[in-house]
Amino acid sequence: EADVPAATIDPDLLVTIPLRGTLYERYQLERFANWQGQDTVATYLITPESVWEGYNAGIRMEQILRFLQRITHDSVPPAVTTTLQAWGGRFGSVRLTRMVLLQTVDEQTMKQITARADVRALLGQRLSATAYLVEEQNMPLLTELLKARGIWPMIR
Repeated sequence: EADVPAATIDPDLLVTIPLRGTLYERYQLERFANWQGQDTVATYLITPESVWEGYNAGIRMEQILRFLQRITHDSVPPAVTTTLQAWGGRFGSVRLTRMVLLQTVDEQTMKQITARADVRALLGQRLSATAYLVEEQNMPLLTELLKARGIWPMIR
């Protein structure tokens, strides 16, 4: 990586990186920093929001710090490291999960649905005899399984 030009990062978390020979690095930067513009260099601003979006995409703070050390040839200002670690400490203490409500007209219909192991595996928390929470990612498969059994759900 000695032939890849070094990026710089200032205490305001503005990253400047040459365009030439840095396509991969710039792609990686865009995963947790906001592109600001470019001419012979590209600039990216690291913000709490951009780092949080990266976090929600699965990028850990340790990865961000290692990456910045690599692209700056170990020239990340200590204040930047401190700031990023402080931001990282805010992430993950609360979780929001997108859920779908599966609700039946009566208990008998829910019993018919939950009698099948493949359908039960897609259900989340039971709320009542006629309602379950379902993770949003499971909704398409659950819908197909229900339709295959002659239960055509209304989706809103």
